[in-house]
Amino acid sequence: MSKDEIKINKKFQGVVVEGSKKGREIGFPTANLNVKEDFELAYGVYACKVRVEHGFYQGILHYGPKLTFGEIIPLFEVHILGLNRDIYGMVLEIELVSYIRGTMKFADEEKLQKQIQSDLEKAKQIFLNEN
Repeated sequence: MSKDEIKINKKFQGVVVEGSKKGREIGFPTANLNVKEDFELAYGVYACKVRVEHGFYQGILHYGPKLTFGEIIPLFEVHILGLNRDIYGMVLEIELVSYIRGTMKFADEEKLQKQIQSDLEKAKQIFLNEN
């Protein structure tokens, strides 16, 4: 774990709801979550584990406003590695593993794509180091 990463252990659930599909448009589809639980969480990107029905996956979760797209309302959105199917309406269980970075505004979608790819690489390294 690098000095910038903060190991955490927080679990919560959320129902997958329809979003703006911005993640899909830039090559990183996300499940937008309606989270009923009330808890404190810093805006940012997290390495996480995701339970979908009876399967477990790794992913990255962004919590906060989508500043690059001019949105100010915070939301939960998770990119799930290795999952490519319709999960609308399903309850996902999220386990946050490590804080990767804070929420940022990017000059354009290409810079955002590069940062998401970097976030994914960091998350994969975190999961490798866990074992």
